[in-house]
Amino acid sequence: MIKGGPKIINDGLVLCLDAHDAKSYAGEPTTNLISNGDFENNTTSGWSFDPKTNGSFSVTSDDKKSGLYSAKLTNSTSSAIALWKSISITSGQQYTMSAWIKNINCPTTPYFSISSGGSFNDTSSGSSTTGVTAGSDWVYVSKTFTATNTQTTNPYIRTNSNASQGYFLVDDFQIENKTYSTPFINGSRSATNGWLDLSGNGNNGTLTNMVGTGVSHYRDGQVIKPINNAYLDFDGSNDYVVTSSNYSLSGSQTFEVWFMIEGGPSSPAGLLTQHDHAVPANFGINHVSGNKLAPSIGYTDNTREYSSKTTVTTFSHDTLYHAALVYDSSANKVIWYVNGVYDNQYTLSKTPQFAAKPFQLGRWSYNYNNYYYNGRVYKASVYSNALTAAEVLSNYNATKGRF
Repeated sequence: MIKGGPKIINDGLVLCLDAHDAKSYAGEPTTNLISNGDFENNTTSGWSFDPKTNGSFSVTSDDKKSGLYSAKLTNSTSSAIALWKSISITSGQQYTMSAWIKNINCPTTPYFSISSGGSFNDTSSGSSTTGVTAGSDWVYVSKTFTATNTQTTNPYIRTNSNASQGYFLVDDFQIENKTYSTPFINGSRSATNGWLDLSGNGNNGTLTNMVGTGVSHYRDGQVIKPINNAYLDFDGSNDYVVTSSNYSLSGSQTFEVWFMIEGGPSSPAGLLTQHDHAVPANFGINHVSGNKLAPSIGYTDNTREYSSKTTVTTFSHDTLYHAALVYDSSANKVIWYVNGVYDNQYTLSKTPQFAAKPFQLGRWSYNYNNYYYNGRVYKASVYSNALTAAEVLSNYNATKGRF
């Protein structure tokens, strides 16, 4: 019996990429057009603020969403206050504003607006409908606008007029040249820090030809939210993730993945593999015709297979699944588990040959530019041992709640 409920198995873990964990997935490549949007330099320098009669703007450490500081804005007693930084926009392009806002007791709801040169996509004016009512905790808000001119514009966080005083807090203010928001970055984030290995083995993944997770995702402490949008989306054409260095595996091992198929495949598509097409030497999980999974195996006689020994389970498109492929070297067999339950097994007639190569998501072979996966990956793990049925079930039960 596992005391305290199901747990993630860490013994033998050599790779763990998790799109829900901010330690593993910091966010897709992006640039924040607003500098010091988290106010971590502890100054109001560089910001513009219109106090009207007696509004005020300061940086405070009393309460913050992340880091050490946030901005504190006190409402005017006569007219709307506004905080902004000027940015350059290009006609026809879309931009998304996002921020964490905590309305302590401001009598009007803080919201986004644009001075000129653009309009929010669901309104006819330059003001958004996003607002945060008084007495709320930290609330994440985002809004997309389209540039109607190429010019410099002022994106605001502001209030309406009100005769009463009150204040609200702002943190992690971001504007991106995208149609959706991504986790906050103070500057730019590249593809090379797209996915970090939680196992401690440095098998960090670089995103290639892809943008990352679902629409309107953001960082909340150490998790990426909304949880059901925390995934990498592979288009089946040229998207993939490859880890940064070779990793040597031999003997018993386990490949495990949370995934959702969205299309294909026309050929066996690599879901989670470690593969050298030239040898051939490989192991991992392929998505094959009939919407089943099959192991990708290279043998010591220089033959390979990548579409047989399939799961019994036929996987439906647009449905989330957990799958584990175990190679037990003591019995020379592969065992399939789906959603924590035994699915199928095969005794191999040949001895597998393994490749000291990077791990991959979304593509079958490290040096054979083909066979791309069409769908989502939420979490991927590799172990240097054969997980037992109880351990696979424990991993499934420990993570299924988020999905």
